[in-house]
Amino acid sequence: MKRIHKNMATAAVLLVAGLGFGYYTLETKVKTPEERFLADRESKRLFRFGRVDVTRGSLQAKNATVSFERDGTGWNITKPIAWPADDEAIDAALDRMASIIMEPVTTENATAEDVEREGLDKPTVTMTVELADGVEHTLHVGRRNRLTDKYPITAGDKKRIGLSDSAFYWAMDRPFDELRDKHLVHIPEDDVTHITVFAPDGSVRFRLERDGESWTTEGADQPKIEADPGDVLLARVRIVKRLTAATFVTDTYEAAQQAEYGFDAPKARIEVQAKDGASTKLVFAEHPKQEGQHLIHVEGTGTVAEVAATLEELLEKTAVQFRDRTFYSVDRRAVRTVEFEQGTAKFVVKRKGEDWLVNGKPAKIWKVDSVLRAFAHLKVDAIHAKDATKSQQREWLINPPSRRLVFRDAYDKVLAAVRFGKYARDELIFVKSESDDRIGLITDKKVDLLPTSVEELADEER
Repeated sequence: MKRIHKNMATAAVLLVAGLGFGYYTLETKVKTPEERFLADRESKRLFRFGRVDVTRGSLQAKNATVSFERDGTGWNITKPIAWPADDEAIDAALDRMASIIMEPVTTENATAEDVEREGLDKPTVTMTVELADGVEHTLHVGRRNRLTDKYPITAGDKKRIGLSDSAFYWAMDRPFDELRDKHLVHIPEDDVTHITVFAPDGSVRFRLERDGESWTTEGADQPKIEADPGDVLLARVRIVKRLTAATFVTDTYEAAQQAEYGFDAPKARIEVQAKDGASTKLVFAEHPKQEGQHLIHVEGTGTVAEVAATLEELLEKTAVQFRDRTFYSVDRRAVRTVEFEQGTAKFVVKRKGEDWLVNGKPAKIWKVDSVLRAFAHLKVDAIHAKDATKSQQREWLINPPSRRLVFRDAYDKVLAAVRFGKYARDELIFVKSESDDRIGLITDKKVDLLPTSVEELADEER
Protein backbone atom coordinates (compact mmCIF):
# COMPACT_ATOMS: atom_id res chain seq x y z
CA MET A 1 0.00 0.00 0.00
CA LYS A 2 2.82 2.35 0.80
CA ARG A 3 4.39 1.69 -2.61
CA ILE A 4 1.04 2.31 -4.31
CA HIS A 5 0.50 5.55 -2.42
CA LYS A 6 4.02 6.68 -3.24
CA ASN A 7 3.52 6.00 -6.94
CA MET A 8 0.23 7.79 -6.97
CA ALA A 9 1.75 10.81 -5.26
CA THR A 10 4.61 10.88 -7.73
CA ALA A 11 2.15 10.69 -10.65
CA ALA A 12 0.11 13.54 -9.21
CA VAL A 13 3.19 15.74 -8.85
CA LEU A 14 4.25 14.98 -12.42
CA LEU A 15 0.76 15.67 -13.69
CA VAL A 16 0.58 19.03 -11.95
CA ALA A 17 4.08 19.91 -13.14
CA GLY A 18 3.16 18.88 -16.68
CA LEU A 19 0.02 20.95 -16.67
CA GLY A 20 1.91 23.92 -15.27
CA PHE A 21 4.62 23.60 -17.89
CA GLY A 22 1.98 23.27 -20.58
CA TYR A 23 0.19 26.37 -19.34
CA TYR A 24 3.46 28.31 -19.18
CA THR A 25 4.35 27.14 -22.67
CA LEU A 26 0.93 28.02 -24.05
CA GLU A 27 0.91 31.47 -22.49
CA THR A 28 4.51 32.52 -23.06
CA LYS A 29 6.20 30.37 -25.67
CA VAL A 30 3.76 29.16 -28.26
CA LYS A 31 3.43 32.03 -30.76
CA THR A 32 3.14 32.16 -34.49
CA PRO A 33 6.12 33.57 -36.42
CA GLU A 34 4.10 36.68 -37.16
CA GLU A 35 3.29 37.17 -33.47
CA ARG A 36 6.93 36.74 -32.51
CA PHE A 37 7.96 39.25 -35.19
CA LEU A 38 5.42 41.83 -33.99
CA ALA A 39 6.37 41.30 -30.34
CA ASP A 40 10.04 41.77 -31.20
CA ARG A 41 9.36 44.98 -33.13
CA GLU A 42 7.12 46.26 -30.35
CA SER A 43 9.96 45.84 -27.86
CA LYS A 44 12.19 47.97 -30.09
CA ARG A 45 9.77 50.87 -30.54
CA LEU A 46 10.86 54.15 -29.05
CA PHE A 47 7.36 55.69 -28.91
CA ARG A 48 3.77 54.56 -28.72
CA PHE A 49 1.48 57.17 -30.23
CA GLY A 50 -0.20 57.83 -33.57
CA ARG A 51 -0.25 60.85 -35.85
CA VAL A 52 -3.91 61.52 -34.97
CA ASP A 53 -2.92 61.93 -31.28
CA VAL A 54 -0.65 64.92 -31.97
CA THR A 55 -1.91 68.48 -31.43
CA ARG A 56 1.31 70.43 -31.91
CA GLY A 57 5.00 69.96 -32.32
CA SER A 58 8.34 71.29 -33.49
CA LEU A 59 11.06 70.08 -35.80
CA GLN A 60 14.64 71.28 -35.53
CA ALA A 61 16.75 70.50 -38.59
CA LYS A 62 18.90 72.29 -41.17
CA ASN A 63 19.83 74.90 -38.50
CA ALA A 64 16.20 76.02 -38.17
CA THR A 65 13.28 75.23 -35.90
CA VAL A 66 9.77 74.93 -37.32
CA SER A 67 6.80 74.86 -34.93
CA PHE A 68 3.39 73.64 -36.05
CA GLU A 69 -0.05 72.99 -34.63
CA ARG A 70 -3.17 71.21 -35.76
CA ASP A 71 -5.87 73.23 -37.50
CA GLY A 72 -8.91 71.01 -37.99
CA THR A 73 -7.72 68.19 -40.20
CA GLY A 74 -4.59 70.02 -41.35
CA TRP A 75 -1.57 71.86 -39.95
CA ASN A 76 -0.45 75.47 -39.55
CA ILE A 77 3.12 76.62 -39.05
CA THR A 78 3.48 79.05 -36.13
CA LYS A 79 7.26 79.62 -36.20
CA PRO A 80 9.43 81.02 -37.72
CA ILE A 81 6.42 82.71 -39.38
CA ALA A 82 2.69 82.09 -39.43
CA TRP A 83 1.90 80.17 -42.63
CA PRO A 84 -0.17 77.11 -43.60
CA ALA A 85 1.90 73.92 -43.54
CA ASP A 86 2.32 71.31 -46.22
CA ASP A 87 0.06 68.74 -44.55
CA GLU A 88 1.66 65.79 -46.34
CA ALA A 89 5.15 66.84 -45.25
CA ILE A 90 4.16 67.22 -41.58
CA ASP A 91 2.22 63.95 -41.64
CA ALA A 92 5.21 62.14 -43.16
CA ALA A 93 7.50 63.35 -40.36
CA LEU A 94 4.98 62.43 -37.66
CA ASP A 95 4.35 58.97 -39.09
CA ARG A 96 8.06 58.17 -39.15
CA MET A 97 8.63 59.44 -35.63
CA ALA A 98 5.68 57.47 -34.25
CA SER A 99 6.76 54.21 -35.90
CA ILE A 100 10.55 54.48 -35.56
CA ILE A 101 12.27 51.25 -34.56
CA MET A 102 15.62 50.72 -32.80
CA GLU A 103 17.34 47.82 -34.49
CA PRO A 104 19.40 47.03 -32.59
CA VAL A 105 18.96 48.58 -29.14
CA THR A 106 22.53 49.44 -28.18
CA THR A 107 21.98 50.44 -24.55
CA GLU A 108 19.09 50.63 -22.10
CA ASN A 109 20.78 53.00 -19.64
CA ALA A 110 23.06 55.35 -21.54
CA THR A 111 25.78 57.39 -19.89
CA ALA A 112 26.86 60.88 -20.90
CA GLU A 113 29.75 59.28 -22.75
CA ASP A 114 27.35 57.04 -24.71
CA VAL A 115 25.26 60.04 -25.67
CA GLU A 116 28.30 62.04 -26.79
CA ARG A 117 29.82 59.10 -28.71
CA GLU A 118 26.66 58.74 -30.81
CA GLY A 119 26.44 62.47 -31.47
CA LEU A 120 23.19 62.72 -29.53
CA ASP A 121 24.51 65.55 -27.36
CA LYS A 122 24.35 67.68 -30.52
CA PRO A 123 21.63 65.95 -32.56
CA THR A 124 21.23 66.64 -36.28
CA VAL A 125 17.45 66.41 -35.92
CA THR A 126 15.20 66.93 -32.91
CA MET A 127 11.45 66.48 -33.16
CA THR A 128 9.06 67.12 -30.28
CA VAL A 129 5.33 66.45 -30.26
CA GLU A 130 2.58 67.16 -27.76
CA LEU A 131 -0.38 64.79 -27.62
CA ALA A 132 -4.00 65.62 -26.90
CA ASP A 133 -3.57 64.40 -23.29
CA GLY A 134 -0.66 66.80 -22.72
CA VAL A 135 2.08 64.17 -22.87
CA GLU A 136 5.21 65.18 -24.77
CA HIS A 137 7.60 62.97 -26.71
CA THR A 138 10.97 64.00 -28.12
CA LEU A 139 13.14 62.25 -30.69
CA HIS A 140 16.84 63.02 -31.04
CA VAL A 141 18.80 61.81 -34.06
CA GLY A 142 22.60 61.64 -34.07
CA ARG A 143 25.23 61.40 -36.78
CA ARG A 144 24.81 58.72 -39.44
CA ASN A 145 26.99 55.64 -39.14
CA ARG A 146 28.48 55.41 -42.61
CA LEU A 147 29.35 51.73 -42.28
CA THR A 148 25.84 50.57 -41.41
CA ASP A 149 23.90 53.49 -42.96
CA LYS A 150 21.97 53.80 -39.72
CA TYR A 151 21.30 56.68 -37.38
CA PRO A 152 21.58 56.61 -33.57
CA ILE A 153 18.30 57.66 -31.98
CA THR A 154 17.03 58.28 -28.47
CA ALA A 155 14.05 59.78 -26.66
CA GLY A 156 14.01 62.99 -24.65
CA ASP A 157 15.53 61.44 -21.52
CA LYS A 158 18.46 60.06 -23.58
CA LYS A 159 18.52 56.82 -21.58
CA ARG A 160 17.66 54.25 -24.22
CA ILE A 161 19.76 54.39 -27.39
CA GLY A 162 19.45 52.36 -30.56
CA LEU A 163 20.15 52.45 -34.26
CA SER A 164 17.49 53.02 -36.90
CA ASP A 165 17.47 52.41 -40.61
CA SER A 166 18.06 55.61 -42.60
CA ALA A 167 14.72 55.43 -44.48
CA PHE A 168 13.01 57.77 -41.99
CA TYR A 169 15.56 60.57 -42.16
CA TRP A 170 14.43 62.35 -45.36
CA ALA A 171 11.04 63.18 -43.83
CA MET A 172 12.64 65.13 -40.97
CA ASP A 173 15.88 66.56 -42.33
CA ARG A 174 14.12 69.19 -44.42
CA PRO A 175 14.42 72.98 -44.72
CA PHE A 176 11.53 75.21 -43.72
CA ASP A 177 10.34 75.82 -47.28
CA GLU A 178 9.76 72.08 -47.79
CA LEU A 179 7.43 71.99 -44.78
CA ARG A 180 5.24 74.95 -45.79
CA ASP A 181 2.31 75.10 -48.19
CA LYS A 182 3.47 76.45 -51.57
CA HIS A 183 0.10 78.08 -52.31
CA LEU A 184 -0.04 81.87 -52.07
CA VAL A 185 -3.84 82.12 -51.73
CA HIS A 186 -5.23 80.09 -48.85
CA ILE A 187 -8.94 80.53 -49.50
CA PRO A 188 -10.79 77.35 -50.56
CA GLU A 189 -11.74 77.66 -54.22
CA ASP A 190 -15.43 77.00 -53.54
CA ASP A 191 -15.49 79.87 -50.99
CA VAL A 192 -14.21 82.51 -53.43
CA THR A 193 -16.80 85.15 -54.33
CA HIS A 194 -14.69 87.83 -56.06
CA ILE A 195 -11.43 87.93 -58.01
CA THR A 196 -10.26 91.42 -58.94
CA VAL A 197 -7.18 92.34 -60.97
CA PHE A 198 -6.06 95.97 -60.95
CA ALA A 199 -3.85 97.71 -63.51
CA PRO A 200 -0.78 99.65 -62.28
CA ASP A 201 -2.83 102.90 -62.33
CA GLY A 202 -5.41 101.36 -59.97
CA SER A 203 -8.16 100.85 -62.54
CA VAL A 204 -9.97 97.51 -62.63
CA ARG A 205 -8.81 95.30 -65.48
CA PHE A 206 -11.40 92.69 -64.58
CA ARG A 207 -13.53 91.72 -61.64
CA LEU A 208 -15.12 88.28 -61.54
CA GLU A 209 -18.06 87.98 -59.16
CA ARG A 210 -19.97 84.88 -58.17
CA ASP A 211 -23.70 85.15 -58.82
CA GLY A 212 -25.29 81.98 -57.53
CA GLU A 213 -24.05 79.20 -59.80
CA SER A 214 -22.76 81.59 -62.46
CA TRP A 215 -20.24 84.43 -62.62
CA THR A 216 -20.25 87.99 -63.93
CA THR A 217 -17.40 90.11 -65.25
CA GLU A 218 -16.89 93.86 -65.23
CA GLY A 219 -14.06 96.34 -65.58
CA ALA A 220 -12.98 99.69 -66.93
CA ASP A 221 -13.86 98.57 -70.47
CA GLN A 222 -16.99 96.55 -69.70
CA PRO A 223 -20.13 97.07 -67.57
CA LYS A 224 -21.19 94.03 -65.55
CA ILE A 225 -22.16 91.15 -67.83
CA GLU A 226 -22.37 87.37 -67.64
CA ALA A 227 -18.92 85.80 -67.78
CA ASP A 228 -17.80 82.78 -69.74
CA PRO A 229 -17.80 79.76 -67.37
CA GLY A 230 -14.70 78.22 -68.93
CA ASP A 231 -12.66 81.42 -68.70
CA VAL A 232 -13.75 81.98 -65.10
CA LEU A 233 -12.79 78.43 -64.19
CA LEU A 234 -9.36 78.95 -65.73
CA ALA A 235 -8.86 82.18 -63.78
CA ARG A 236 -10.01 80.57 -60.53
CA VAL A 237 -7.69 77.62 -61.01
CA ARG A 238 -4.64 79.70 -61.91
CA ILE A 239 -5.12 82.47 -59.33
CA VAL A 240 -6.55 80.47 -56.42
CA LYS A 241 -5.92 76.77 -56.76
CA ARG A 242 -2.59 76.65 -58.58
CA LEU A 243 -0.90 79.95 -57.78
CA THR A 244 2.14 78.52 -56.03
CA ALA A 245 5.65 79.61 -55.22
CA ALA A 246 8.33 78.21 -57.47
CA THR A 247 10.69 79.39 -54.74
CA PHE A 248 10.22 81.56 -51.66
CA VAL A 249 12.57 84.53 -52.04
CA THR A 250 12.19 86.07 -48.58
CA ASP A 251 9.87 86.24 -45.57
CA THR A 252 11.31 89.50 -44.24
CA TYR A 253 10.23 91.91 -46.99
CA GLU A 254 9.49 95.49 -45.89
CA ALA A 255 7.97 98.48 -47.72
CA ALA A 256 11.38 100.15 -47.84
CA GLN A 257 12.51 97.38 -50.19
CA GLN A 258 9.90 98.05 -52.89
CA ALA A 259 12.41 99.19 -55.48
CA GLU A 260 14.72 96.26 -54.75
CA TYR A 261 12.04 93.76 -55.81
CA GLY A 262 10.19 95.84 -58.40
CA PHE A 263 7.07 96.43 -56.29
CA ASP A 264 7.43 100.20 -56.70
CA ALA A 265 6.29 99.67 -60.32
CA PRO A 266 4.01 96.61 -60.17
CA LYS A 267 2.53 95.03 -63.26
CA ALA A 268 -0.73 94.19 -61.49
CA ARG A 269 -2.46 93.82 -58.13
CA ILE A 270 -4.78 90.96 -57.25
CA GLU A 271 -7.47 90.67 -54.60
CA VAL A 272 -9.28 87.41 -53.83
CA GLN A 273 -12.32 87.63 -51.54
CA ALA A 274 -14.18 84.87 -49.71
CA LYS A 275 -17.82 84.61 -48.73
CA ASP A 276 -16.92 85.10 -45.04
CA GLY A 277 -15.28 88.45 -45.84
CA ALA A 278 -11.69 87.19 -45.70
CA SER A 279 -9.42 88.37 -48.48
CA THR A 280 -5.90 87.92 -49.85
CA LYS A 281 -4.12 90.77 -51.61
CA LEU A 282 -1.13 90.19 -53.87
CA VAL A 283 1.26 92.44 -55.78
CA PHE A 284 2.74 91.12 -59.03
CA ALA A 285 5.97 92.54 -60.45
CA GLU A 286 9.03 91.70 -62.51
CA HIS A 287 12.39 91.73 -60.76
CA PRO A 288 14.17 94.94 -61.88
CA LYS A 289 17.58 93.30 -62.17
CA GLN A 290 16.72 89.73 -63.14
CA GLU A 291 14.85 89.76 -66.42
CA GLY A 292 12.14 87.13 -66.68
CA GLN A 293 11.87 86.60 -62.91
CA HIS A 294 8.33 87.37 -61.77
CA LEU A 295 7.60 87.96 -58.11
CA ILE A 296 4.54 88.17 -55.89
CA HIS A 297 4.31 89.85 -52.51
CA VAL A 298 1.55 88.61 -50.21
CA GLU A 299 0.34 91.80 -48.54
CA GLY A 300 0.16 91.68 -44.76
CA THR A 301 3.17 89.35 -44.64
CA GLY A 302 6.88 89.63 -45.35
CA THR A 303 6.67 86.88 -47.95
CA VAL A 304 7.90 87.34 -51.50
CA ALA A 305 7.81 84.38 -53.89
CA GLU A 306 8.90 83.72 -57.43
CA VAL A 307 6.02 82.56 -59.65
CA ALA A 308 5.61 81.32 -63.21
CA ALA A 309 5.93 84.04 -65.84
CA THR A 310 2.85 82.65 -67.63
CA LEU A 311 0.67 84.28 -64.96
CA GLU A 312 1.29 87.67 -66.59
CA GLU A 313 -0.76 86.75 -69.67
CA LEU A 314 -3.82 86.08 -67.51
CA LEU A 315 -3.37 89.24 -65.44
CA GLU A 316 -3.22 91.37 -68.59
CA LYS A 317 -6.72 90.30 -69.68
CA THR A 318 -9.61 92.74 -69.48
CA ALA A 319 -13.25 92.22 -68.55
CA VAL A 320 -14.26 92.14 -72.22
CA GLN A 321 -12.23 88.97 -72.69
CA PHE A 322 -14.21 87.24 -69.95
CA ARG A 323 -17.59 87.80 -71.57
CA ASP A 324 -19.62 84.68 -72.18
CA ARG A 325 -18.74 83.55 -75.70
CA THR A 326 -21.43 80.88 -75.98
CA PHE A 327 -23.79 81.66 -78.88
CA TYR A 328 -26.15 78.72 -78.41
CA SER A 329 -26.32 75.16 -77.16
CA VAL A 330 -28.62 72.38 -78.38
CA ASP A 331 -28.94 68.72 -77.49
CA ARG A 332 -27.42 66.99 -80.50
CA ARG A 333 -29.57 63.93 -79.79
CA ALA A 334 -32.62 66.09 -80.63
CA VAL A 335 -31.28 67.01 -84.06
CA ARG A 336 -33.12 65.22 -86.89
CA THR A 337 -32.16 67.37 -89.85
CA VAL A 338 -28.94 69.19 -90.75
CA GLU A 339 -28.98 71.73 -93.58
CA PHE A 340 -25.76 72.84 -95.27
CA GLU A 341 -25.61 75.92 -97.51
CA GLN A 342 -22.68 77.32 -99.44
CA GLY A 343 -23.52 80.16 -101.76
CA THR A 344 -26.49 78.96 -103.83
CA ALA A 345 -25.80 75.27 -103.18
CA LYS A 346 -27.84 73.52 -100.52
CA PHE A 347 -28.10 69.91 -99.36
CA VAL A 348 -29.86 68.25 -96.44
CA VAL A 349 -28.99 65.32 -94.17
CA LYS A 350 -31.79 63.53 -92.28
CA ARG A 351 -31.62 61.06 -89.43
CA LYS A 352 -33.26 57.66 -89.94
CA GLY A 353 -33.00 55.54 -86.83
CA GLU A 354 -29.29 55.28 -86.06
CA ASP A 355 -28.36 56.21 -89.61
CA TRP A 356 -28.05 59.45 -91.58
CA LEU A 357 -29.20 59.90 -95.18
CA VAL A 358 -28.19 62.50 -97.73
CA ASN A 359 -30.48 62.73 -100.76
CA GLY A 360 -32.01 59.43 -99.62
CA LYS A 361 -28.63 57.62 -99.64
CA PRO A 362 -26.44 56.60 -96.67
CA ALA A 363 -24.20 59.39 -95.42
CA LYS A 364 -20.86 59.08 -93.66
CA ILE A 365 -22.00 58.80 -90.06
CA TRP A 366 -18.65 59.92 -88.60
CA LYS A 367 -18.73 63.03 -90.78
CA VAL A 368 -22.19 64.08 -89.60
CA ASP A 369 -21.28 63.29 -85.98
CA SER A 370 -18.16 65.46 -86.18
CA VAL A 371 -20.32 68.40 -87.32
CA LEU A 372 -22.77 67.81 -84.47
CA ARG A 373 -20.01 67.61 -81.88
CA ALA A 374 -18.38 70.79 -83.17
CA PHE A 375 -21.47 72.96 -83.66
CA ALA A 376 -24.28 71.72 -81.36
CA HIS A 377 -22.65 73.90 -78.69
CA LEU A 378 -21.12 76.97 -80.33
CA LYS A 379 -18.58 78.87 -78.26
CA VAL A 380 -16.61 81.37 -80.33
CA ASP A 381 -12.96 82.17 -79.86
CA ALA A 382 -13.64 85.89 -79.50
CA ILE A 383 -16.45 88.43 -79.62
CA HIS A 384 -15.78 90.83 -82.48
CA ALA A 385 -18.82 93.10 -82.02
CA LYS A 386 -21.93 93.33 -79.86
CA ASP A 387 -23.95 93.90 -83.01
CA ALA A 388 -23.32 94.93 -86.58
CA THR A 389 -24.95 97.21 -89.15
CA LYS A 390 -26.33 95.80 -92.39
CA SER A 391 -23.37 97.21 -94.31
CA GLN A 392 -20.93 95.57 -91.89
CA GLN A 393 -22.70 92.24 -92.22
CA ARG A 394 -22.47 92.53 -96.01
CA GLU A 395 -18.79 93.45 -95.78
CA TRP A 396 -18.04 90.51 -93.51
CA LEU A 397 -20.12 88.13 -95.73
CA ILE A 398 -22.53 87.44 -92.89
CA ASN A 399 -25.63 88.60 -94.77
CA PRO A 400 -25.89 87.03 -97.23
CA PRO A 401 -23.62 84.41 -95.68
CA SER A 402 -20.65 82.71 -97.19
CA ARG A 403 -21.89 79.52 -95.50
CA ARG A 404 -24.88 78.60 -93.39
CA LEU A 405 -25.66 75.67 -91.06
CA VAL A 406 -29.12 74.81 -89.66
CA PHE A 407 -30.18 72.20 -87.10
CA ARG A 408 -33.86 71.14 -86.95
CA ASP A 409 -35.73 68.79 -84.63
CA ALA A 410 -38.28 66.05 -85.42
CA TYR A 411 -41.02 68.68 -85.85
CA ASP A 412 -38.91 70.71 -88.30
CA LYS A 413 -38.38 73.43 -85.70
CA VAL A 414 -35.10 75.34 -86.02
CA LEU A 415 -32.89 74.52 -83.05
CA ALA A 416 -29.95 76.62 -84.23
CA ALA A 417 -28.92 78.49 -87.36
CA VAL A 418 -25.46 79.92 -87.81
CA ARG A 419 -23.86 82.02 -90.56
CA PHE A 420 -20.17 81.99 -91.48
CA GLY A 421 -18.48 84.94 -93.17
CA LYS A 422 -15.05 85.76 -94.54
CA TYR A 423 -11.68 85.75 -92.80
CA ALA A 424 -11.37 88.48 -90.17
CA ARG A 425 -7.66 87.84 -89.71
CA ASP A 426 -5.27 84.92 -89.82
CA GLU A 427 -7.12 81.65 -89.10
CA LEU A 428 -10.23 83.42 -87.73
CA ILE A 429 -13.55 83.69 -89.57
CA PHE A 430 -16.60 85.86 -88.83
CA VAL A 431 -19.54 83.92 -87.41
CA LYS A 432 -23.07 84.85 -86.25
CA SER A 433 -25.92 82.91 -84.72
CA GLU A 434 -29.29 83.97 -86.16
CA SER A 435 -30.66 84.10 -82.61
CA ASP A 436 -27.89 86.44 -81.36
CA ASP A 437 -26.89 89.97 -82.38
CA ARG A 438 -23.22 89.44 -81.56
CA ILE A 439 -20.58 88.82 -84.18
CA GLY A 440 -17.93 86.33 -83.17
CA LEU A 441 -14.71 84.87 -84.52
CA ILE A 442 -14.10 81.17 -84.97
CA THR A 443 -11.08 79.21 -86.21
CA ASP A 444 -11.03 78.12 -89.82
CA LYS A 445 -10.12 74.58 -88.70
CA LYS A 446 -13.53 74.25 -87.11
CA VAL A 447 -15.31 75.64 -90.18
CA ASP A 448 -13.37 73.19 -92.36
CA LEU A 449 -15.34 70.37 -90.69
CA LEU A 450 -18.40 71.44 -92.69
CA PRO A 451 -18.88 69.45 -95.92
CA THR A 452 -19.03 71.46 -99.15
CA SER A 453 -20.87 68.94 -101.33
CA VAL A 454 -23.15 65.89 -101.33
CA GLU A 455 -20.28 63.81 -102.67
CA GLU A 456 -18.19 64.67 -99.63
CA LEU A 457 -20.95 63.35 -97.35
CA ALA A 458 -22.17 60.34 -99.29
CA ASP A 459 -20.94 56.93 -98.14
CA GLU A 460 -20.39 55.08 -101.41
CA GLU A 461 -19.23 51.94 -99.62
CA ARG A 462 -22.61 51.22 -98.10
